[in-house]
Amino acid sequence: MSLNRAIALLLIVLSLVAVIFGVRRQQESLELSSTFAMHSGTASLELVVLDGPIFPTYEALQGPLTVRDRLLELAQEEQSDIKGVLLAINSPGGTVGLSAELYDAVRRLRAQKPVVVTVMDVAASGGYYVASAADKIYANPGSVLGSIGVIGSGLNLTGLLERLGVSDQTYKTGPYKDTGSPFRKETEDERRIVQAEIQDMYQQFVSDVAKGRGLDVEAVRKLADGRTYTGRQSLTNKLVDALGPAEDALQELRKLARQNSICRKRKLCR
Repeated sequence: MSLNRAIALLLIVLSLVAVIFGVRRQQESLELSSTFAMHSGTASLELVVLDGPIFPTYEALQGPLTVRDRLLELAQEEQSDIKGVLLAINSPGGTVGLSAELYDAVRRLRAQKPVVVTVMDVAASGGYYVASAADKIYANPGSVLGSIGVIGSGLNLTGLLERLGVSDQTYKTGPYKDTGSPFRKETEDERRIVQAEIQDMYQQFVSDVAKGRGLDVEAVRKLADGRTYTGRQSLTNKLVDALGPAEDALQELRKLARQNSICRKRKLCR
């Protein structure tokens, strides 16, 4: 077999694998939705799925902006027949701002009706940020969670540019306007400024997780060194409430929804 034919065959196989994987992911999503509908029995509970990196995009029904908007809609529907929300998360995280917006949306919704999170494969960094705002978090023993921290990175291309004989010409209105430029070395002052920004974001992250989980800030800070935890480790560290599949999370949501409905009728809610 010639090299070209071998490469072509490999590309075809990879394409088929990608298609099969995509179909399987879609089937799993549909199966989760149908399972939810079948066991809930009514339209009183809703499944919301946050799947993928948290970046500002409306491209997918399960994308972060669509999810944020739906959560905020549900938070405003106090008299709605939706009595609780199962939020399924499968996300490695993403941008700080949008993760914080999703966290806030879950908190607003939680003030109106119960929210239970079920973690599929991963809820790390921004994904866990969002999950921490819920009433309860369920994860699988092998799920990956945590990664509480903030990272910022960039490239310094000055050595490469010098080799190529290319020099930078930048015009700016202030000394820090091109901070982070890959075309020059950063100054110690710039490093200090950027690190202070990252540290401030980190403090917000830790504080919000502590608030959402009902934990002491220092207890969260000890866990927040950027590492990830398995579902079992997360349970030990109080980052989740229980281990189990989506069905267990749904059962918990049903219970919370009933309790919430009773307390609202008696005007005893928080």
